[in-house]
Amino acid sequence: MNKSVMFISNHVWESKRRAGFHGLAGAFLHAGWRVTFVATGLSVLSALKNDRRLEGLDSKKYNILRHSEEGVTSYIYVPLLHPFSISNPYLELLVAPFVRGYGKHLPVNLAEKIGDTPLIFIESSPALFLAKTVRNLAPDTRLVYRVSDDVRAIRNNRYLQEAEDDALQYFDLISVPSRILLKRFVNEKSYFHPHGLDHAIFSGPHENPFKNPDRVAAVSVGSTLFDHDFIDIASEVCPEVDFHLVGDFSDKWKKTNVFLHGELPFQQAAAYSAHCDLALAPYRISAGAEYLAETSNKIIQYRYLRKAIVTHKTVANIINDPSVFGYDLSSPVTVKVAIEGALKLKVEKLQLQTPPSWDHVHQAILKDLG
Repeated sequence: MNKSVMFISNHVWESKRRAGFHGLAGAFLHAGWRVTFVATGLSVLSALKNDRRLEGLDSKKYNILRHSEEGVTSYIYVPLLHPFSISNPYLELLVAPFVRGYGKHLPVNLAEKIGDTPLIFIESSPALFLAKTVRNLAPDTRLVYRVSDDVRAIRNNRYLQEAEDDALQYFDLISVPSRILLKRFVNEKSYFHPHGLDHAIFSGPHENPFKNPDRVAAVSVGSTLFDHDFIDIASEVCPEVDFHLVGDFSDKWKKTNVFLHGELPFQQAAAYSAHCDLALAPYRISAGAEYLAETSNKIIQYRYLRKAIVTHKTVANIINDPSVFGYDLSSPVTVKVAIEGALKLKVEKLQLQTPPSWDHVHQAILKDLG
């Protein structure tokens, strides 16, 4: 059997930021598969704008197959232009033909690799634009759509929504990590496969990164849909708490109890979650984003580490667990109440379900794929 698998993602394999696709690819690698990891959603324009995914990477490494230390073959697909959000309607019409044409003509080396790979995963991202091309290049390949996020909720790009609608016909299986989101893909090809976790990384040991043991340490890891207003309010109503933010944040807060640590290697970021007194998931919730209660990587990590969690009331109500405390930003007092309640909780006394490993998730996908 040709145990080769490709992941076409919105992430770069070498990135500090570790997403679910990294974990799933790692599980296949550990199971003895030959893994190729392709980054999309990038272009020459991204390089000119200093996209953080390309940070530290020489442009000579674009559009070539490279072998990483972990044993993964990685590829960064960088054409002249890629799909991006446009607020000006006239400019949007002008670039529409280029956006819709993204991924139709792939470099020969990538096209050949696709044709030789019997199992390919495509992520809910600009990778969707490649689905038809992939199917044409590899008509017998098993093609899986891994719906990491709802493109209608997290990306303001109608062309990406159109790409998803068109791409669904090419997939042999649709893997959805949220039962809420699964309702949008009701057919015989759709299955629920929760997000996993690399248990080894979070089992420790981790060196304590906090320098002041006399202060309460609250941590939020990641910047996706981050609600800055929460930090504005929380840092004011809870001056006795230090708020540590790990991720891609601009230096906005000039407060003595807010600390920005930037994007960190995954193992180092895990140390902040492991040693914090309080775990934060301050999502900016909008209509359609409720599924984050089931797919949030940070919440999965916090739950594995047995941390009390403070998050938006919408997320807290969906999780409906005594270890999760919700707030309503329209009432600042609820922020203070949620934080104080979480700090008083003895989480170790609760019976919490352990999140599945990525090894478990990869096995479940293969079983349903048949």
